[in-house]
Amino acid sequence: MISDSLMTPTFIDDIAYGLKYLIKNFTTDTIHLVGGQAISPYQAAVLIAEKFKLDKSLITKTTYGEYIKQKPGLPQFADIRSKKNNFQKMRSLKEGLETIRIQLGQ
Repeated sequence: MISDSLMTPTFIDDIAYGLKYLIKNFTTDTIHLVGGQAISPYQAAVLIAEKFKLDKSLITKTTYGEYIKQKPGLPQFADIRSKKNNFQKMRSLKEGLETIRIQLGQ
């Protein structure tokens, strides 16, 4: 997993509730409904493994540069949270995973 890059994982329920709000309260503004925290793919994989008691030793690090070799360019730092979203709290990956864990009864 890439350790020197950022992404913004988003809990699907937060998107659904945010879209529901926007449908009822139309605006022409551009609003990004994305997770509440940017995290590296490596950190995300480790967090998922920890939350669901999976073997973290199977997760290995790579760099952004190594990963994109022979691939079309991908953004290295995809942290696009919206300052205009003041209506829907967007959970971090850790908060979203905890919600899923509870829903699964684990």
